[in-house]
Amino acid sequence: MSKAYNRVEWPFLESMLFRLSFQSRLVSLIMLLVSTVSFSFILSGEEFGRVVPQRGLRQGDPLSPYLFLFCSEALSGLFMEAERSSSIRGVKIARNAPCISHLLFADDTLIFCEASLGAMQVVSNLLTKYEAASGQKVNLEKSSMVLSRNVNATDKDSLANALRVGVIEKHDKYLGLPAMGGRSKKEMFNGIRDKI
Repeated sequence: MSKAYNRVEWPFLESMLFRLSFQSRLVSLIMLLVSTVSFSFILSGEEFGRVVPQRGLRQGDPLSPYLFLFCSEALSGLFMEAERSSSIRGVKIARNAPCISHLLFADDTLIFCEASLGAMQVVSNLLTKYEAASGQKVNLEKSSMVLSRNVNATDKDSLANALRVGVIEKHDKYLGLPAMGGRSKKEMFNGIRDKI
């Protein structure tokens, strides 16, 4: 997400808190904490002006990561509903394992689905719906996709163009680890061992 904390719409946060069954008194207190923020500018030791934001969460506030997670629950719900309705199909890591259509980590989202234009359209629609409701914005410049080596080059380009993102190649990394693991886990994690 692009500038994740700065873009959260307060009415969306409030509706998510109610949807997650928070008591109205607690929701009122949280919204009071969120919406009574103001910022001043200091120039040469003197305070100038005051800015009152209309949306967003304060970075550095101990409550902000939790509030952001509550908002992210809406995105998770959209993907779970799409999977239940068979609009998209996640992946299984083993025959009897559950299907996984998405994982959320801080302000990163990993989406798993079949490599088809139909699935890309569903993913695009879900992200657009979430953006419209939450005020969040997907950062397409930082977004990319990983595709199976069984997908041919022409299809890879079509799928990447459908979501307007790049394709990660075997040598690329995500959070310092190889984005694509091969058969040898030992080889994959050698870089970490070497850094220690």
